[in-house]
Amino acid sequence: MDRLVIDGWGKYIGTDHEQIIVKERKEGINTVVHRCIPQDLRQVVISGKGSISTDAIELLAEHGVDVVLIDWRGQVTAYISPPQMRTVNTRREQYRAFDTPVGAVLAKEFINVFLSTFHYS
Repeated sequence: MDRLVIDGWGKYIGTDHEQIIVKERKEGINTVVHRCIPQDLRQVVISGKGSISTDAIELLAEHGVDVVLIDWRGQVTAYISPPQMRTVNTRREQYRAFDTPVGAVLAKEFINVFLSTFHYS
């Protein structure tokens, strides 16, 4: 699994023994509905009124996993990226690609990869 998508009200992302868990609250009871190791992820997308613990954010960051929050319109409202992934050279190359045909090619490929690996929980 590359991407974990959490959508809907009442979902919670936490940790349990170095694993990422997703709990869902139904009829007053929290139930684990998904469990995975962070090494299997590259991105977690949260949509709706879910929540994530700081322990989960830290565990995901340790393994280079991005956390993206999107609103009801599908717009990104927050993007949490591990610090080791942010370098001046990376940003410089991204800005250079923006003004060239390479930027359009890369953007199309990113979108294709994103759409082909969408998973829901």
